[in-house]
Amino acid sequence: MGRSSGTEESYIMDKKIARWALTALLPCTAIACGDDVDNPDGGLFECPAALPAAPTKCDVPSCTPGTGSSTKTMARAELSGADGTRWLVMSYATSSFASDNENTTLNFEKRAPGGLLSGARPSPKARLTEAERDVFYSASRMARVRAESNIRQKAMRGLIPPGSGTAITGVRDPSIQKQSTACSAANRSCGETALCVIPEGQTEGTCESQLNLKFALEDTQNPTTFTATVKKVGASVAIVLDDVDSAKLSDADATTLIERFESHIAPLDHALFGEPAQKDRDNNGVVILLVTSKLRDISTALAGVFFSDDMRPTAQAPHSNAADMLYLQPPGADVNLDQLSGTIAHEYEHILNYTSKVIVNQNAEPETVWLDEGLATFAEDIAGYGEDSFKNIIVYLEQAPFTSLTGYGTLHGNAGAADSLERRGMAHLMVRYLYEGAGGATFGDAAGAATDKGGLARVKQLVQSGDTGFDVLLAHSGGRNLGTLMGDFLTTVGVDGTGLECLAGVGYEGTTPVPYTGFVRGVRLRGTLTTPSGTSLRFMGPRTDAFENAQDVDFPLNGGDFRTVELTPTGSADIRLGGPSADIDASFRVVALP
Repeated sequence: MGRSSGTEESYIMDKKIARWALTALLPCTAIACGDDVDNPDGGLFECPAALPAAPTKCDVPSCTPGTGSSTKTMARAELSGADGTRWLVMSYATSSFASDNENTTLNFEKRAPGGLLSGARPSPKARLTEAERDVFYSASRMARVRAESNIRQKAMRGLIPPGSGTAITGVRDPSIQKQSTACSAANRSCGETALCVIPEGQTEGTCESQLNLKFALEDTQNPTTFTATVKKVGASVAIVLDDVDSAKLSDADATTLIERFESHIAPLDHALFGEPAQKDRDNNGVVILLVTSKLRDISTALAGVFFSDDMRPTAQAPHSNAADMLYLQPPGADVNLDQLSGTIAHEYEHILNYTSKVIVNQNAEPETVWLDEGLATFAEDIAGYGEDSFKNIIVYLEQAPFTSLTGYGTLHGNAGAADSLERRGMAHLMVRYLYEGAGGATFGDAAGAATDKGGLARVKQLVQSGDTGFDVLLAHSGGRNLGTLMGDFLTTVGVDGTGLECLAGVGYEGTTPVPYTGFVRGVRLRGTLTTPSGTSLRFMGPRTDAFENAQDVDFPLNGGDFRTVELTPTGSADIRLGGPSADIDASFRVVALP
């Protein structure tokens, strides 16, 4: 990550407390640090040799680093205006044992002999205009996440026994004598408007153009049965259209969705997440995209969804279609083709992840929701349809001090709100941080072209491993513990776009255009993007509060807080952080900004 091969920040871990080396803003050669970079406040500055960070230490004799303390002080930093007049303090509190509703209280304390400039604590969303709030916190966006969460909670848990074939059947009119064309798992070709339908447990089937399906997303005990018609079949995906929606999907739109899936959405998802050998649940050779307005009965905002019970055999889940399929809303006023394309990239990750974790690796539980959603929103970004996922990042930046990577943070009052816009934004940034930290990838102008530089392999490890949650995250985090990983991650989030991202290992790589979608992939957390739909996305970095003289703060476990300390050139400040229990790792990183 970062633009150059400059020296990475230097630090030593003393148990769980980071001791950061103080490095002045020294000039360095263009070879080491690249060109001068823009300063957000105007002008240029030369990239420093290392991250200008203040040393952090455990301060009092009774304080045991990393194990908690009965005293208030856990970490301390002494800041001088001679070294930097603007300091960014990135605090974190982490625990691998945290439940989804577990938070803590940290005490922030500041002692300033002189020269300290303070500011009022802004309210959530205060930096956004009313129009931006309407976009980023729209009722439809929040309703979509709630609808997806409710559907996920209806899905069964437990191991899936081996099985193949489908519970979908062909429509038969007994008054009409019809000879169906035979097909099999070995020979599944049925043309452009029919699918090979092989009953569960069998290897032989028939080509069918009209199908009987079940819709159980609202009620698994009383699924709705309905008929649908095979609209168009591609090499690896098929569009199946609910018969009540026969006029809602044109031939041109069906062709566009198939072309996008096969040219870049699926190839990039496969490069990121892999192709488990058993992903073809129903032996028909394709992923089914079922287009149905029945999703609107759940929520008009629900563009699409993967329902994992459809991967289960009917002996275990009678409401299952026993097919690898995604549900999509017909394009219209509420959702356009670009939004559907981003949804396909997102939901297809869920199919690949679920198949890997539950079917191939035989886990009783799928991937934890926070990591699964982080991977899926990252898929939207990489595919070049990241508008919605970038909006989530902006919501996270506005609510970073209240957001937990794993729980529901301090803004929400129940676990049902854990899967939130802001948590998806944070998880997306964490996945991208790991991806870029491993080397990322290069993408060609041709649709779906990608050359791995280490990042694709890193993300694929997260999905293909049998581990989930913290176990898989830390196994592929370069040997770091959770506290160190969170501190490194928050440092990248905090400084990205300030100019310090010129340093190797600090900040994100920025955006690059995706010629075949008309948008970009990648992020810069300070700056403005205009989406293909004309929406302006303004990134202002994480919301920061002023460091108060003494303040107890409700703090989300596995989350971070960003605070500023501004000094006059002759001023100084002594800042301290403390208060967590013995099983919580808490500390901060303190960086001088340009």
